[in-house]
Amino acid sequence: MFTITEIWIEQHRSDRGGWTKDQCAAIGVAWPLVQGWKRAAVGRQISDAAKDRFEMAMRSRQARATATLDLFG
Repeated sequence: MFTITEIWIEQHRSDRGGWTKDQCAAIGVAWPLVQGWKRAAVGRQISDAAKDRFEMAMRSRQARATATLDLFG
């Protein structure tokens, strides 16, 4: 089990400063995000699989963006 922290949430935001719908689902947060969602999520325990899903959602998105830049850059 993994305990969600604000630092961890912030470390996995997009380059534009947001989070994906899939990331929210991984940590049990409703989409679209509403004020106070981070405060509600911090301290919640999630499975290692959910932690990996949250982290990988942004890595996958960034990898696709990099591949697109490489093709047209």
